[in-house]
Amino acid sequence: MNKKILKTIIALISDLIIAGLLLCVFALFHHVIPKKRNMNDAISIPKPTTSATSFKLPDFGGTSFEPESTPTVTSTDHNSVTDNTSSPEITVEPQKTIEPQKTPEPQKTPTPSKTHKPTVTSDTITEATSTNTSASTNTSASTKTITPTINIEPNITATPTVTATQNVIPTSTETATPIVTVKPTSTPVQTQTPSGPIQTDNLYRSDNVFVTMKTVQVGSSKSKVTYHLADIYVTNVECFRTAFADNTYGDNFSQDVLEQDLENDAIVAISGDSYGISDPGIVLRNGILYRYANTSADICVLYYDGRMETLSPGEYTRESLISDGAYQVWTFGPELLDKNGKAKTNFNAEDYIMKAHPRAAIGYYEPGHYVFVLVDGRQNGYSKGLNIPDLAKLFEELGCKAAYNLDGGISAVMTFNDSVYSHPDRTREVTDILYIGEP
Repeated sequence: MNKKILKTIIALISDLIIAGLLLCVFALFHHVIPKKRNMNDAISIPKPTTSATSFKLPDFGGTSFEPESTPTVTSTDHNSVTDNTSSPEITVEPQKTIEPQKTPEPQKTPTPSKTHKPTVTSDTITEATSTNTSASTNTSASTKTITPTINIEPNITATPTVTATQNVIPTSTETATPIVTVKPTSTPVQTQTPSGPIQTDNLYRSDNVFVTMKTVQVGSSKSKVTYHLADIYVTNVECFRTAFADNTYGDNFSQDVLEQDLENDAIVAISGDSYGISDPGIVLRNGILYRYANTSADICVLYYDGRMETLSPGEYTRESLISDGAYQVWTFGPELLDKNGKAKTNFNAEDYIMKAHPRAAIGYYEPGHYVFVLVDGRQNGYSKGLNIPDLAKLFEELGCKAAYNLDGGISAVMTFNDSVYSHPDRTREVTDILYIGEP
């Protein structure tokens, strides 16, 4: 009897193990193996004919990162971080004033006004009378010669002339005005955008895009926080793009942020909302609506006219997004600022999301002007990360009108100049990125 019960128990355990293995295989196939999603329902969002599509870049050499409320943070070089407290600002070399150097005034050879007695080389006597009427007229002279050969000293000129640097020879009765020769003391700083892009370790400037990079640090010891800012101006909203891993819309396709950056010729990029590992929510990218599914999360919308806003459930519909000209929609959240640009105190997010983590987020100033923020975290003594309330305060201090939290943690990475700009503790592949590119 006992043996039969034992065999039955063993059989049940075996069945459970087999069933568990099958479930694991199914889950692996469903959640890990990449799978393209149905594109039959994807639609293109038409551009509103009344929308403004061109924005102005700031003057070259001007300060592009200028927070309305100056954060008490330290502006640092990307490769070295200090612990002093100051306002972040971009120092631009002023254009130097060119001091003209004047050519000395010309000296005139004295005009003879009386009879000169030249030196005679023999026992002869010569009388020479030279009469000068002007520098440009002939000289008349009457000479009584006793001996035919006379050597006149070289400092006496029979026909007076005027020695000067000017092109016009003045008459003897006029005062010459010398030409002023201007010699620059240094090479002036260029104040206009050249025909090709300018790119440095912390700047990219072309006719269509202006990006300045900043690394900022606050706090000390265990409370230290380091974050990176990409201040972005574009002339056309379509310079603000998104990309799917492997350039494929689907589940579980993933690549490093840098890989996606390089494949799409990005100027600056940041990790996205990880649409490919979540089912609910809206996926609208580069003007194409791939998926519209109800979600309890806040969304962020970038419109064709350059506006950006965050919306909570109930503040939008599928039809309103299409009719208003939505160009991008991200689903993660939460939204960080209220409608007046002030940091929120209540957030639509789970407790885990609210805690201090590495962060990727975006902010909006005005059409054509945006900011990417990447907060390093989980690194004692370098950066502990930010919680959601502190992230919201940061965007308020930057002067943004709207701001939105994207997928963070080990997904949070920022790239610039075809390399990783942030300093993540460790990374993982992600399903999508936000990036800025040339049109």
